[in-house]
Amino acid sequence: MPRRVDYASRFALLRESAFALVCDRGVDALSRRALATLLGLSRNRIDDLLRTDVPLVCLAAQEVAERRRQGRWFITSAPPFEAACGLVGSLMPDDDTRLDEEMVWLRLVTHATARRDLAQPIADREEHVTATIHRALDLIGVPDRSRPDEAGHLRALIDGLTLGTVLGRLAPLNALDVVRRHLASLPDTPSPAG
Repeated sequence: MPRRVDYASRFALLRESAFALVCDRGVDALSRRALATLLGLSRNRIDDLLRTDVPLVCLAAQEVAERRRQGRWFITSAPPFEAACGLVGSLMPDDDTRLDEEMVWLRLVTHATARRDLAQPIADREEHVTATIHRALDLIGVPDRSRPDEAGHLRALIDGLTLGTVLGRLAPLNALDVVRRHLASLPDTPSPAG
């Protein structure tokens, strides 16, 4: 009887290893040989497990996406202001694991050759961030006339705070507090208590 091969687990292991290499050593360290060394396999075995046309940066990006899906994107039955803060906060790192996710993502999207390979993951992320911001603005009742400007401001704030947090210049909780104060300061929106 032929042996059953769990390809999903093997692929997950490759994704995790690619993520670890980018996190620890950067995008330039990502190679089939480095994956083989990290996993204690031969280079030929890596080639057997991966099609030759699979960009390795996509493995790391898929791992980032998988980690982000695990309990990060949710909204509770909290009051609207709190739910909006939670939604926006879900786009930013709030612990060491999430700091690693953002570090890997930033390394991937700022690496010149990786960007071409990551067009779809980048587009998917942009779509998710935009939808999340608009959902948060809906919850706190930002009027339509202010929506485009406020979405842009909030996106710039999230990106800047995320970068500051990843660089160690800002504690994750302080970054979330900045978002909270910003949302509370918006005109025509309910107060945090309301």
